[in-house]
Amino acid sequence: MITGGQSYVSAPPAFSADGRLLLVCSGRSVSVFSTSTGMLVSELEGHEGDVTAVVVVPPPANAEAVAKLATYCWTAGLDGELIYWDFAAAELVRKVHVGLPVHSMVIPNITRTLKSTEVHTPFAFVSVEDTSKPADKKKALRGQIRIYDLTKGREVGSLLAETRKPEKIVASCSGEFLGIANKRQLYIWSIPTKGFKPDKIRKIKLCHTKNLSTLAFHPSGRIVAGGDATGRILIWRGFGKAKFSGTPGAAIEERDGVRGQDDADTCSTFHWHSSEVKFLKFASDGAYLFSGGMEGVIVVWQLDTGKRRYKPRLGSPLMFFVDSPDSSISCVSCTSNQVHLLKMPNMEVLKTISGIKVCTSNDGKSQSGWRCQSVGSYKKKPMTAAAFSGDGSVLAVAAESVITLWDPDNNALVGVIAEALSPITKLSFIGTSAYLMSLSQSSRPQVAVWNASSLSMQWSYTLSAEAACCSSSKSEFAVLSLRSCPEGGTPAEQDGVILVFDAENSSPVSSWSVKKAKGGSIAFVKDDSSMDADTNATSSEETSLLVYVNGSHEYAIFNPRNNEEAQISKCPQKNIQADEPARIGYASIYGELPKLELKKEVSDVPFIPSERPWETIFTGSSHVLPPLTKLCSVFLASLLEKRPVTSE
Repeated sequence: MITGGQSYVSAPPAFSADGRLLLVCSGRSVSVFSTSTGMLVSELEGHEGDVTAVVVVPPPANAEAVAKLATYCWTAGLDGELIYWDFAAAELVRKVHVGLPVHSMVIPNITRTLKSTEVHTPFAFVSVEDTSKPADKKKALRGQIRIYDLTKGREVGSLLAETRKPEKIVASCSGEFLGIANKRQLYIWSIPTKGFKPDKIRKIKLCHTKNLSTLAFHPSGRIVAGGDATGRILIWRGFGKAKFSGTPGAAIEERDGVRGQDDADTCSTFHWHSSEVKFLKFASDGAYLFSGGMEGVIVVWQLDTGKRRYKPRLGSPLMFFVDSPDSSISCVSCTSNQVHLLKMPNMEVLKTISGIKVCTSNDGKSQSGWRCQSVGSYKKKPMTAAAFSGDGSVLAVAAESVITLWDPDNNALVGVIAEALSPITKLSFIGTSAYLMSLSQSSRPQVAVWNASSLSMQWSYTLSAEAACCSSSKSEFAVLSLRSCPEGGTPAEQDGVILVFDAENSSPVSSWSVKKAKGGSIAFVKDDSSMDADTNATSSEETSLLVYVNGSHEYAIFNPRNNEEAQISKCPQKNIQADEPARIGYASIYGELPKLELKKEVSDVPFIPSERPWETIFTGSSHVLPPLTKLCSVFLASLLEKRPVTSE
């Protein structure tokens, strides 16, 4: 068995203080990438659950301390731990135990007074899930926000914001405000950044008519933006003037409602997105607002006028947008398990960090440049699935719940097979046989095998399947079915089972239990003996391996007919590259000088000794001159006049 893969888009990434590194949550670890090369530099491994947040420690104003703390970060995970790292050395420094799954974390830049001196103290605001409360009750408030003193490693308070599920916390650049989007409300807290005490925190609520999905704070003014599930963006200006600017402890009524009744001066609306807004982010100067969602387009809004421009489609829906401290580079995370590094302000894609992703195309290639040869229909029913036979002579098309067989050359209907229980969503021929596999994923789920020769059903199961695939060479196929969601779990944590069938037999050939099956996929691939040293390369029978990719983009490749306990025979090694040293001096201003490679030139002309060597001895390149001793002797000999020897 071969395993690997991880999700790079389960949580927002974070830039290092100098913008040279990008920290990406990847399963139970944090992967550190170089922003200049896009290569993996190191990994932070220490969590026993998925990492849900990574926060680079805000450097204090002291220049010496900035250099010292520029490579430290905090991470949070579903294992209920907060971990402090030196990510430059990939070393775990210390842990803070929370005891409950942490879904989100922010660390504002807060100071407190100790002996008449303002001291920078990190406080973590974490969104946790109270697993002691029942998850099957609709009104159970399992989401809480707790405050931890990271210096002392203990809880010091909480925010009065119990919700039905843990919500993502967003902090303003100054750390003065925190907020969450909970259904149709924005909850905003005013945090005293100097002389911090949990009992001094005050809260307001801004209301909307639709469910809010995300929010962002303006970098300098009292402006907050919220995006909703319908694609609208609301911008409240001057929020909290009545309560946050009033006398501490004064009884000021919280006003509900939209626009005029909220604790804000004005509220305006932008609208371009056709579906849920996934992220909002203000530019560092506060003049522009970035938004993104399912369309795969970054929209740049001019805050004062509402005018917009676009970054063209990035290929898949967008999830997170994060900028670096110097705002010269930013990144956007996509559902395709890719993180694009963007050069600001023109948002040119510099590098792309890619992980494993599920490809819905059969061959993984884009089908561009195709043209329509013919058009067919069957009783005006919508066509929901189609598949070619192994030799391409028959085209099977599902017209809702009816399977029709066509001659693709002349577009002629050649047969109709009996109806399935419900509309068919997937149809495929099983290997080179005459059997078809159909999958229905409606309220009446069904997996069925059909005989195209006899135009009849071979057998069927009432089975809710997440995915299915057929072997290209054998008469076997596999089905990924979901198990019931565990108590207190989320749909993303649903486990499943992979069932392998032979087309002629309704009893499964083998079954495999898998994790995180929701959103997963399976596919058959041909066995490559070079992938496993234990594979018998002399076997003449072609073996098909099964690939399983779960909802977290982790994969496993195994032999589905092997009933022995699964063992990892080979694990792909991650290519970790040492980070580039910082440029100094001349190179930091003008770049590196080109490296000159000296090559010895070999002449094709043969050497012929000359009778007048003094005319040619200094001809040619200096590095091919003869040695000095030989050069002097020949030269001096050429100056001497030879005289005949006479005997007296």
